[in-house]
Amino acid sequence: MVNAVDIGYAKYFRIGVLGESDAVLRYGQFSNAFAREVVEIVFGERDNQLTVGRLQRRLLPSGVMNLDLQKAHTPDLLSPFHPVMMILKVSYNGQVDVFLDGERYAFLSFFNPARTPVNFMVFTKDYRDLMFFYDCPMRDPKFLELQQLNNTTVQP
Repeated sequence: MVNAVDIGYAKYFRIGVLGESDAVLRYGQFSNAFAREVVEIVFGERDNQLTVGRLQRRLLPSGVMNLDLQKAHTPDLLSPFHPVMMILKVSYNGQVDVFLDGERYAFLSFFNPARTPVNFMVFTKDYRDLMFFYDCPMRDPKFLELQQLNNTTVQP
């Protein structure tokens, strides 16, 4: 992705979702994820009530093993009327944080013990129509500069 920002200890991605619920983002080390772990983040799961971060391993021919790492109550996170813009921060030490664009605190934060790198990223949906906006330019470079200076997730 051209607009991903690497600050040495983490990568930032700006994405957006337009839709009612169940927007799925997956990333992993390899493009073919069968029999390998990927990180899956589901925004607006359970009728737009939860956001879940998990490790997922796809098994041939159609099985899936999920290990939920964190669930956050996020009622009405997604909207079918306007895109919800978010920042995904994936730290090389395994920490994963998701912020609403412009917010200083993550609404979902979890530790990925597999430390899965973001070499490939895909977007999918459950059964409702969605639009994904990906590789969006970062709007606030000051946010990233302060993150790098403080090396924390809670600073603006």
